[in-house]
Amino acid sequence: MELNILLEELFANTGYSVNSGIESIAAKLKKELGNHDNICDLARSCPKIQLLQKLLHCLQLQEAKPVSVSCKEMVKNILDFICLPLLKRIYPSFDRRKEVMILLGKTCNLVSSIISLDQDLITNLIEICIQSIEIFNLEKPTTYDNVHNLEMMDIYSILELLLHVFTTCAMGDLATSEKFRGEVTQLLSRLSEALQVMDQDLVGNLAVPVIVKLLKFDEHTLFGNLASLWKQVQKIAEDTSVSNTKHFLILCGLANYFLPDGGVHYGLDLRTIREFWIIVQLGLPSKNPVNRKRAMYLLKRIVDISEQSGAAVNDVPNGQDCPLFWWRKEHEIKLSKIWENFILLLETLEEKQVHVIKPLLPRMSSLIKATMATQAEPQLLHTSWLTVIFTRSFFHECVQIIRWSAETILSLDLQKCPMLIQGQDQFLYGSMLLSLQEPKLFVRELNSSVGASPVVADGLEHFFQSCWEAFAENSKRAEFFCQLFNHICLSNWSPVPLVFVCKGLTAVPCSPLLGREALLNLRELMSGYLCSMDTYFRASVQSFSAQFIINLISLEKCGPEDLASVLTIFRQDESFQRGTTLWSNYVQWLKGASESECTLWTADKIRSIIDRSVTAYLNTEIDDEVTALQIARFLLLAADATIATTSIEEEPCLLEKVTGSLVSIINSINSHVYMPICKADKAIQLLSTLATELTLKGLQDGSTAAVVLRKSLCDCHSELELFLCRQVKEGITMLSDMPALNLYLDITQLLLKTSSTVGGNLSSLINVSSGILNGLKGKEKKSLETRMCQLAATCFLGFTAEILSERSFENPIIPDHEKQLKAAMCRFVPDLEIDLCFSKPIEDGQDSSISKNEWGKIASLFLRSQWQVLQLTLESGEMWRPVLDILDLCLQTLSVGSRETCLPVFNCLKIIIPKLIDLDEEEKVVQTFNAMWSRLQEEYRQHIYWLLLTAFCAAVFQSACLACSESSKVLEKIKELADRLMEIGAEKTGVANALVTQLLTSLQEPGMLDHAVKFLSLLKSIAMFGELHTKAERQWQDACFHIESLKEKCAVNEIRSGVAKRDLLVRVALVNFLCKLNTIDESHCNLATNLCRIILKTCKEISETTIQTISNTLSHRQKHRLVQVLLLLESFLSEDAAKEIYPILWSSIIEEYQPSVRNMYEWMVFSLASRYPSLVKDIWDLFTKCRNKRSVVICSLLCSVSHVGPYLTPNFQVDFYNEAFARVLPLTMAHHYNIRIFAQATLVKLWRQCEELKLESVWQSHMVIRHCMDFSQSNNNSNKNVRKLLDNFFFQVLDFKRDFSIETLFHTFPCLTSLSDEDWISPSLFSQADPSWLDGSSYHFIPLYNERPDLKKCEPGPWRLKSQNAHMYADEDALEDVEEEGVDDVEGDVQKKIMPWKIMVPDEETTLELEHGIKTLEREGLVVVTSLIDKTPNLGGLCRSSEIFGVSEFVLGKLSYTEDKAFQSLSVTAHKWLNITEVYETKLSEYLQQKRLEGYTLVGVEQTANSVCLTDYHFPQKTLLLLGNEREGIPVHLISLLDVCVEIPQQGVIRSLNVHVSGALLIWEYRRQQIMKGSTGDR
Repeated sequence: MELNILLEELFANTGYSVNSGIESIAAKLKKELGNHDNICDLARSCPKIQLLQKLLHCLQLQEAKPVSVSCKEMVKNILDFICLPLLKRIYPSFDRRKEVMILLGKTCNLVSSIISLDQDLITNLIEICIQSIEIFNLEKPTTYDNVHNLEMMDIYSILELLLHVFTTCAMGDLATSEKFRGEVTQLLSRLSEALQVMDQDLVGNLAVPVIVKLLKFDEHTLFGNLASLWKQVQKIAEDTSVSNTKHFLILCGLANYFLPDGGVHYGLDLRTIREFWIIVQLGLPSKNPVNRKRAMYLLKRIVDISEQSGAAVNDVPNGQDCPLFWWRKEHEIKLSKIWENFILLLETLEEKQVHVIKPLLPRMSSLIKATMATQAEPQLLHTSWLTVIFTRSFFHECVQIIRWSAETILSLDLQKCPMLIQGQDQFLYGSMLLSLQEPKLFVRELNSSVGASPVVADGLEHFFQSCWEAFAENSKRAEFFCQLFNHICLSNWSPVPLVFVCKGLTAVPCSPLLGREALLNLRELMSGYLCSMDTYFRASVQSFSAQFIINLISLEKCGPEDLASVLTIFRQDESFQRGTTLWSNYVQWLKGASESECTLWTADKIRSIIDRSVTAYLNTEIDDEVTALQIARFLLLAADATIATTSIEEEPCLLEKVTGSLVSIINSINSHVYMPICKADKAIQLLSTLATELTLKGLQDGSTAAVVLRKSLCDCHSELELFLCRQVKEGITMLSDMPALNLYLDITQLLLKTSSTVGGNLSSLINVSSGILNGLKGKEKKSLETRMCQLAATCFLGFTAEILSERSFENPIIPDHEKQLKAAMCRFVPDLEIDLCFSKPIEDGQDSSISKNEWGKIASLFLRSQWQVLQLTLESGEMWRPVLDILDLCLQTLSVGSRETCLPVFNCLKIIIPKLIDLDEEEKVVQTFNAMWSRLQEEYRQHIYWLLLTAFCAAVFQSACLACSESSKVLEKIKELADRLMEIGAEKTGVANALVTQLLTSLQEPGMLDHAVKFLSLLKSIAMFGELHTKAERQWQDACFHIESLKEKCAVNEIRSGVAKRDLLVRVALVNFLCKLNTIDESHCNLATNLCRIILKTCKEISETTIQTISNTLSHRQKHRLVQVLLLLESFLSEDAAKEIYPILWSSIIEEYQPSVRNMYEWMVFSLASRYPSLVKDIWDLFTKCRNKRSVVICSLLCSVSHVGPYLTPNFQVDFYNEAFARVLPLTMAHHYNIRIFAQATLVKLWRQCEELKLESVWQSHMVIRHCMDFSQSNNNSNKNVRKLLDNFFFQVLDFKRDFSIETLFHTFPCLTSLSDEDWISPSLFSQADPSWLDGSSYHFIPLYNERPDLKKCEPGPWRLKSQNAHMYADEDALEDVEEEGVDDVEGDVQKKIMPWKIMVPDEETTLELEHGIKTLEREGLVVVTSLIDKTPNLGGLCRSSEIFGVSEFVLGKLSYTEDKAFQSLSVTAHKWLNITEVYETKLSEYLQQKRLEGYTLVGVEQTANSVCLTDYHFPQKTLLLLGNEREGIPVHLISLLDVCVEIPQQGVIRSLNVHVSGALLIWEYRRQQIMKGSTGDR
């Protein structure tokens, strides 16, 4: 304004006119515009443009109304030849450099001045903008390059121009013009269309503000304009990507029109539009926090408007037909409460702290209840709002919240809560189901038993049942479950969740739901990533899947062929095996299906399908093992269901017909010249598959299938053997014959395994194979045909040797025909030409074209077979060469052979090593151990590792090796290898099991127990074995235990064990070994005593090197395990040994903190004292020695006294009790409370014992005890605690003689002493590992189970433990409220970190356009100056406090502080809402003086001689608050500039507060005083 006045005076004094000045500057600008193409050059014209704009303003002040024609012509030329060309050259969408943006602003200001002079030009300007927007909408540009269309303005420039024009120019009469309003409507329509193309920053910063300006011009067209905008919002909302925020930006920016306050709408009420609510529901749980905030703003605004107006919105729900939102005055109270709970719960989920969220979670029950209609009231809340909360919970940062959400939704009664009926099925089988892929959800509940099912897993069963019950029509039920099943199959699952999902599906009631597509998807799942899953979990998934298939398959939609096809995906050795409960279920189901009315499943139809399948299979040349398995498995099911074993019209049954055709083909092989070999192979393959599926055990039962198959094998045995002989001679000549060779080897193994049942001994095949190898001996074997012939012969011999070796191990009594086969092979071996490389064949003097990988597999098969033959020979006692020569062969093979070859070589070395020891070849033995160890470690990550490990342990830890002398290098090496295996076992579960099993087996052999003393250190390591498991490992184990607890309900349990490699079994094996020791055997006592000594020494070392106060640490558990074994072996200690150990035990008790360990020490103490009364004297001595020790030591002494007496011999008891009373009575008046209570309880117990033992002399001598007891009972508090102690299991219930059992030591006691349940060993584990516990075949010095149940009924002791991990199976989040049983107060007071919608800021861009969204700051309020502070966390905290309490201006020393992460972590987003000024510390004096001139009172926060107490100071409204530096405070030169210094009154010793705290206190005091004065509103 001052410049305008100056210009007017200049023109008046110089005689120049404003018009001439305008024309002169305009001419220069026009010339510059023509001379410069570079936008930066044009930006230099900004001063001229600004001057021109000021001149136009002066002209406006001079001109009369109306403006002259010449003036209009002049300004039109400026617009047409300067402004518009300039605007068309500015492209902010591409170039937003500072100078460009300044040029755009100056130009827009110039246009605004032009329009103010001639409003008629606005029409032309709008037309130009419309044309440019239409081009923009047509081209839909996303980026701009250097070549621009000069016929159009950039969309950014258009919006900036329109915002300037409609903000600064008054339209006057033009606003009433129909033409103008029509053009505005057209402009608004084009802008609405452009919203889809604009980026969201442009929409928020410019487009929405412009649209708000345009909407104000014509209320008559407002409805149409809003409807057009709403359509564009719907189109934008179709983009569901997380980054899309434009639709919410528009809705919030135009909220005053779409959702006007007061409830009066402009013809378009979004509250009644379903699509609008769907957008809001998608925004509330969006992963984009901005969308969540804006959607919440809209919801809060609508609820508030509805409450204020009370107007009806939508129809009242009728039955299950409920609108997404409705409102009625008569239901207002309940609806308001429901929406309050909904908003409160959803906003609280924005918090990360569980303690803030958890009290709100019970309110979910009121929302669920609101979705259920009753006769008394309609459905208050549509079920889709529940999905909003659940969806938001599913991606919360805290797993506990996700688990809560899953448990809540899975527990819903879907018949009452109509989620499925109201269209939430996609959410249930989509988002909800996929959220269960998180393994952490499936954790065992706190305090539940080992093997218990996770809550989410139980919820899944309930959920699937509830879904089934919610549908009245089976067609809808089938559609839902098909969709759900397809989502399961097409998603990626980790093992644990998938197991429990499949288990849950087995709970769905039997009904025809799944069709052929579902079976195909299941097949895809099983043959996909599931193949790489852990074997036990994969087998469990198969078991559950196989079960729910027959529960849910639709007979009308799936035929027998479909079921037979899907059955091939279930592996026999994992889940689907004849003889299991699952197989029986299938047999019963198939029988029922054949008797149903479905024409696809009649018995005749099933027989016809099988018959056709067999015929088609035999007549095709394609080799297909899967088809053979499909036919064999379904045929056996049909046979067990009597479908394939029923004769019709005196014809053979289907099974006989099929096997008869196979036998006929096989018997014709050798006589039928023209029979294709492939047909014979197929017949053999199908017959072999039938026998394999029937299993060896099944072949021996009396079922029809077994009888028929045994007869078939007998009928074709001779011809089959003849055919195999022929094939081994001339049938295996090419690489393509390998599948046939594998088939022949399989049938050979089958014939050998069933030889005792079906007859035959394959001796001719052995002779033929031997003859072939003998014939090749010494000849050149370079051709492929020769090599393949050699391979076939060796493989037949090797596989035969493998079967014979296995059968010899299983049954020491060898049948005659097997003896003959063994003898034949042993005779052949001395002449065998051993080949250690089996090199590739040579063709035409060069290596054949066979790849290295292909030939490697063949060579591996050859070498393995060759060594299997050699292994059988060695096992028969035949040494075909000197031992050292055989050793060299073994070592060479280990260095060059494949991993498959290693196993028979290891087995051979096991036989050779004892002979080397006999030859005193210790160096050779050590060399062999090293070679075996190196090869074993090479296969560490291979599947064969476990077989090699077992063979390695069998060789190294056999009795011959263990019997070596102490000084032997062999024994030294054995101990070294044992230690290495134990170290590996700590990381790889199962390794230690193999070692311990073999070691203890060897030590139990006759005469070997004396050598156990050599391995005391190893036995000690075994006793304390077991590491702390990670959460994932614990969860894996828990899932295994649960599956195993299902027994036959999960077929895998009938086939294999999931916990065979458990760490606990290592200790179980040792305990089983020790329990067979005999107390009357001196060598056994010697072993036990030495083991006790080393255990006590190790416990002391652990106590000295670790922190003892934290329970369930590894060191605590290790000590507990060791002391368990110590207590187990107590009865083996002689009196001399007891006297040696007794002081050590008491020393350990004095140092021990953990109840579980200390109680077992105490048990051992009074057990020894009862056996050797001479030790009692030590107890009395300790009363004196330990007087100044910890109170717990005295308590241990009192506990020992209370247990020993009844078990002493009568001649010792009187003296014992007399001394006991004398020692205990004074302690009943001890200063320490615990000692006093323990002494009183001990006194009561001792007195009762005397009464039971009838020791009258003791009563009479100590009658004062009775008076003391009477007095104690009169003291209620003391008596109550004494009774509680007397009820404690260890003090009152434990009988250390009668309760001495495996169950007590390893299960009950750990449970009662609060040890982690990972260390609870069930007695059943001991009997599973050693059945002699139950059948009585072996002696055990300790019972397995407790003879009385009293102890295990007790509650755990009242320990106050400092736990490192209070529960091993729940998240850390759950530890905060371990003892909390639940939060029942749904309506109680809770933390409520939410704000009303009227002060919410839905977005930063449209704040100024919302009447209720404006964030008002006092212009002349409190100024907080922090320039002296240099610690960013303090600055961030002060920034947050300043924003919360409405500071007008926040002064920083450097603006860059706001970019610091430490600043932002405390300020959150406060710096975005504050007026922040940068004032350097060096400029602070100037700034303070300037503020004083502006009327501010300068207040410093400092302790000075003249400082005023904060409680006495009254802040003026215009206050500047200066905060000092953290260390130095406010410098003296600045204190002198202040008006006053204020100090905070203090009561403590420390004389200073943190600057953030000080500042926050003064800021709040300022705000409090202003509120009290009423000068500002309460924010």
